[in-house]
Amino acid sequence: MTATHPLTLAQQAALRSAGRDQIDRPLVAWEVADLDLDQVRARFEQLAQAHSILRATVGGRGRRAKLEIADAVAGDLVFEERLDDAADLDRLSELLSVTAEPAAQPLVRVGVIRTPDGSLLALSGSPLIVDDAALDALAAALLDGVEPADYLADSDRTAALAQWSTGTPSTEFWAARLAEAPEATEIGGDRARFVRSVTTERWSAVTEAVGGHDDAAVLAALVASSLVAGGHAADVVIGVGIADHDQPTLGPDINYLPLRLQVADTDTPATLSARAHTALQELTAHADVRGEWLHHRHGADGRLFDAVIVVEADARSGLRHRIPVRPESAGRVVRLELSGADGVLSVDTGTGASGDLPGAERLASSLIKRGTRWIATPTLALSDIAAAAADEGKSDADGWPVPRTESATGPSGGDLTTERELILAEAIRDVLSLSADASIGREDTFFTLGGDSVGALKVVTAVGERGYAIDVESVFTHPEIGEIAARMTEGAPEPAAEPQAVQALSASGLDPAALAALSGEFASTTEPGAR
Repeated sequence: MTATHPLTLAQQAALRSAGRDQIDRPLVAWEVADLDLDQVRARFEQLAQAHSILRATVGGRGRRAKLEIADAVAGDLVFEERLDDAADLDRLSELLSVTAEPAAQPLVRVGVIRTPDGSLLALSGSPLIVDDAALDALAAALLDGVEPADYLADSDRTAALAQWSTGTPSTEFWAARLAEAPEATEIGGDRARFVRSVTTERWSAVTEAVGGHDDAAVLAALVASSLVAGGHAADVVIGVGIADHDQPTLGPDINYLPLRLQVADTDTPATLSARAHTALQELTAHADVRGEWLHHRHGADGRLFDAVIVVEADARSGLRHRIPVRPESAGRVVRLELSGADGVLSVDTGTGASGDLPGAERLASSLIKRGTRWIATPTLALSDIAAAAADEGKSDADGWPVPRTESATGPSGGDLTTERELILAEAIRDVLSLSADASIGREDTFFTLGGDSVGALKVVTAVGERGYAIDVESVFTHPEIGEIAARMTEGAPEPAAEPQAVQALSASGLDPAALAALSGEFASTTEPGAR
């Protein structure tokens, strides 16, 4: 027996995108010790019996498409695979490939991935049935046995969609709030992801400096001010992810509410964050209207958000990879995930940009540096912060390199001040074949200077030959010259490899005495005049 459910507006949009191969497929991978394939498979089958969304397939096409829920899972959705390089995210995505095409299977996959360093529990799914939060809930259920809620068990969803179509106080609120909202800018091109480490202590210092506001409000203020500083219009719409973490749901259930912020040069970090905080409190009072409905009713050209943000204040430790969904065609996804003392800030976007607006790496760098400046100057106007940073010759307020001009203020990225920074710059010049007068500043990144993954390995070797050690992962996670240099440790220089003399016939397998006798006879026959 098969039960059918109508697709929501967001699911219909995802289905249309699948036909144009534009769909984002969320993926997560967790580092896990001693992961047993049979236990994972058995646990998944138990979950599938309890949660109907895991037994879903797509039936029909176009507007006739529906979710069809079977009595049992179709096929084996749990598999085991070896991955020689745990950082090979493209290969991991390929192994876990799913699609929303009506005739294609599966809609969710679970992989037990063996790597040289251990094991990964990796999950991927179609946005028709899961989002980022749902994959996190599924991973927690597979690892800990924590039972999430079932998306399709909530019979009020269909009734709510019908009610919103006729109008409610909340829909009237949103209609007024989003009237004449600017058209969202779109970033195209291939996907780009950039991840930076952010300690919980450093992030807490930012929030406390601007008035102790909630994490989402401060991150929204940072993102909005960075976009405006990069050339975006002063009116920015930020989609703020709202999820019920007390009862995580298996299904496409995360809600993104549009936070509309006006950013002015006279704003201070404290006033902008406070305004975001007040607006966010008002929005959550009307969170009964789903973001997908708002998108389709008020989105300009199919787009509503200039960027979306998600804050995980108590993220699960062990996350190795994540490919997030870019909801409602948003061009940028900014995630802040804090776990104990550690945390990461990740930016996912397209590589192409509209005008001079930032891509993934530039926006991530912008947010880190802007937050650092806000700690010291929470009551200084944004324009004054930008001017002060530019006068110091380090970088402008959004963290992007100022034009490279030689002047009394030094290089665009700030003067190199330590021995390690100078040694690192020398190694980078050699590896990238830069001229001696090429400007390298401590706030420049290895990749903006022209480096790539192969170059990063060469820099690690070149630094070692100069008496210092650095691991290649640090070059990727902390690519600024000053940050790399700060993580270099002093050690004995690696000597250049010298040619080793190879004894004749050493590979013959003879014992040393026989080898010496035979080698001597061979040498005598090769001397000049020998018979």
